[in-house]
Amino acid sequence: MIDGPGGYHTEVRAGGGAQNYPYAFDTTNLTNGTYSISIIANEIDGQNHTYGGGSFTANNNAVLAKNSIGLYGWTKESDPLETAQATGGGVQMILDDDGVVLAKSSIGLYGWTKESDAGVKAIAVGSDGTQMILGQ
Repeated sequence: MIDGPGGYHTEVRAGGGAQNYPYAFDTTNLTNGTYSISIIANEIDGQNHTYGGGSFTANNNAVLAKNSIGLYGWTKESDPLETAQATGGGVQMILDDDGVVLAKSSIGLYGWTKESDAGVKAIAVGSDGTQMILGQ
């Protein structure tokens, strides 16, 4: 069983028998937060036994952008794990979870240029596209 934020609950059936059963679980559509995992085994005696499994944290902060007004039309700009984003003067910047800055001047998933090594704490973009970083 997997339980998490907002009442999230799901049961996963990964197999049976006296073997370990790996299971890949896609977390990209989960709400950000911590999830707990419990393992329930239907034992040979016919009883269900619960074993502690652990936890994981989902962090799905993908950046979305568009250049029109309205409810729809958002384009995914980055993969998850971005901690900050800034835009101005036609420039977009993102700061990843390692403190690396990426920038581009178009809309779409690709085309990012690495602007710094790891360790940047904050980013900003001026109205003329001037890029600013804090702490490297």
